[in-house]
Amino acid sequence: MSDATLVFSARIIEALGTAGLLVSVADNVPSEVGGLVDDSRRVTTGCVFVAVRGSVQDGHDWLEQAAKNGASCALVEDASRTTLPAIVVRDGRRAAAVAAAAFYDWPARALQLVGVTGTNGKTTTVGLLRHLLYSPVGPSASIGTLGVLLGSAGTVFPGGDGLTTPGPVELQRLLRALVDVGIVNVV
Repeated sequence: MSDATLVFSARIIEALGTAGLLVSVADNVPSEVGGLVDDSRRVTTGCVFVAVRGSVQDGHDWLEQAAKNGASCALVEDASRTTLPAIVVRDGRRAAAVAAAAFYDWPARALQLVGVTGTNGKTTTVGLLRHLLYSPVGPSASIGTLGVLLGSAGTVFPGGDGLTTPGPVELQRLLRALVDVGIVNVV
């Protein structure tokens, strides 16, 4: 699935409801959406703009720009901040992750995922695991400080926004892209 693929907004709304995050849905939310983004600079016509409140910035501050860039609706905690048709949620950060997983058709369900945490040695551990988990029938990838790398050789794969841990929308987009190229293990 590419970002240009149309997805029924009902799939996103159902996932948010199942997760207990849905507050309300405007009557004029489009039945199909062509993308899901949390950066107003990346909005294209027909996208859902996800307004997440962060520790430094509030995505609600970018709703007007998202509308100018062609967003067809917005996923928000505060519907009074936009003129776009709104899907209103509680806990926008969790809702962004659930909405993105639904939009990209739950890519994590097709993957074996391994998370690595700690103070030191994460990048080395991730590289070793990506190498150890690789096989011709079960290709592997890693997402982390060095970017998105494929296979034992660590071939660079585009995406990740240069962040050690991509945001929820970018992470689900990446997981979908990895599934689509045949990856089955992600560290």
